[in-house]
Amino acid sequence: MPEGQIAPVEPAPPNAMVLNQLGSNGIQIAHAGTINAPIHIMVPTPLGTAGTPAIQVALSSDYYQLIVTPDFAPNARSVPMDHQRALIENMCPTNREQLNKLDKDVIEMLKTYPALIMNENDDFCKASTEQVAYFAAVTNIRNGVRGIKIEYVPLTEIPQQRINDLLEELDLSGNDKFNELNRTHWAVKNVNLIYELAKAGISVLAPTFVQS
Repeated sequence: MPEGQIAPVEPAPPNAMVLNQLGSNGIQIAHAGTINAPIHIMVPTPLGTAGTPAIQVALSSDYYQLIVTPDFAPNARSVPMDHQRALIENMCPTNREQLNKLDKDVIEMLKTYPALIMNENDDFCKASTEQVAYFAAVTNIRNGVRGIKIEYVPLTEIPQQRINDLLEELDLSGNDKFNELNRTHWAVKNVNLIYELAKAGISVLAPTFVQS
């Protein structure tokens, strides 16, 4: 397949890993023996609807989505995003062309991409010790006239400075003076997120705690 082209999500084999996220706050994490193995996760949807059965989503190992916002609150379970900062910046041209229309098919595809969601860095290329990024599953995307709302389930906390330290590995633009974690935007990266985090000693398939 040509470089940068987005492939359809293939059905996972019977032995695919399953992560269960069945409660509004509870997290049940499975162990990963092989980072490149297909991973299925169970998430409740739609957001805030009591009694709705969980759905199974196969997480992509080829792409992830980065969501940076000035007003992130993990328990809000949704992030607003301006159209002018959605799926435009810091992306390869092929991804930008295919995803920016944000139609029904694109939304379903994006729901299979794991996400990193966080506030903007407190400083130019440095997060404060209190800042936390979340490895999350996107459950729905609402594309409205006044803006976009990205709904998600937060799964694992990651000290945000650790993400600043992985610019090259996670295909994040910038340098030691300024990087894209300092700007509100939503982008898709051609990176196996779970694998790259694991190489850096950050496990999102087992809890990663923020040190006090």
